Amino acid sequence: MNRIARLICCVALAGALVSGCTTTQGVGALGGAATGALIGGLASGDASGALIGAAAGAAAGWGAAALYEYEVNKNRTPEQDAEIYGYTPGVGPVVKIRDASCSPRTARAGESVRIRSDYSVNSVNGGPVMISERWHLEKDGEILHEFPVNRESRTPGGWLAENSFEVPEDAPPGTYVFVNQIQADDGSEDRRDAVFILTPS
Repeated sequence: MNRIARLICCVALAGALVSGCTTTQGVGALGGAATGALIGGLASGDASGALIGAAAGAAAGWGAAALYEYEVNKNRTPEQDAEIYGYTPGVGPVVKIRDASCSPRTARAGESVRIRSDYSVNSVNGGPVMISERWHLEKDGEILHEFPVNRESRTPGGWLAENSFEVPEDAPPGTYVFVNQIQADDGSEDRRDAVFILTPS
């Protein structure tokens, strides 16, 4: 297939993506996908490039997403952690995520979603530990957006970190996975996923 024929195929794919959408919110998301498909096809000259471009276009709406209303509070002492989870302070993993959740579990484009991450910090000498809080968003196994890393010194015990983010108006419906990762400077790390479902507007 020559370059002109490939271009026609890419344009056809873009048109099909847009025309197949039945909601205003979906048109915005798939409009980005269509543009991505065209660019991907032109750049690579094949159908796989168009599909990769489509995925990039669909994710573009999350590019400006940001976390806000960040709050963190210590909610357990090392002794309470040891009693609840059955380990000895100073022994075992340095960081452990105990729970992660999204609220509401079902949302619509343009709404805010609140995320909560409950994690424990351990320390061999009982002193503070430098940790990195990391978050990113996935859909269908693809990373849509990575939020800025937050580095803080945490004393041993339980910590509850909460954030909010706004779902872009052009985000397509489906199941989204908000990934919480905590990593200590010594290399100890843990991950816990929180899921929310985006429904059509």
